[in-house]
Amino acid sequence: MREFQQELATPGCHPRAKITLTKRSRRYTLAAVLQAARRGADLTSAKLGVPKSLKRGRRAPRVHVDGRRLRMRRPRRAVAPTLGDGARRVKMVWPGLRARGKVKRIVVVPLTMVDERGKTISSKVRVLRLRASAARPATP
Repeated sequence: MREFQQELATPGCHPRAKITLTKRSRRYTLAAVLQAARRGADLTSAKLGVPKSLKRGRRAPRVHVDGRRLRMRRPRRAVAPTLGDGARRVKMVWPGLRARGKVKRIVVVPLTMVDERGKTISSKVRVLRLRASAARPATP
């Protein structure tokens, strides 16, 4: 008798993403943590765009892939780091973004992730804009 095991495409087998947008004085910071599925394939590429109501500033984004810092130039509208053979966790922080006119309370952030299976997950994530003072708890 032969046996085989197969990972099924259940809801727990998809990559996850958490995105935050914080405002401090006139500058905005976009931060995203992208993670591969718990028991699924690694991420082979990731791309995070800037919301339409924001434009880049003078600062380049900081990107960490599996805990290691990548050297990034200053992209115009989207961060797309090279992940090499694949990554389990990608953290991107883009400080110093500036407003182009009025920034709404909920902004749309374009996001694309591709895993080793070749499955592309692209979505426009709706993110609630936070003030920097409300984003982190006050320390006594």
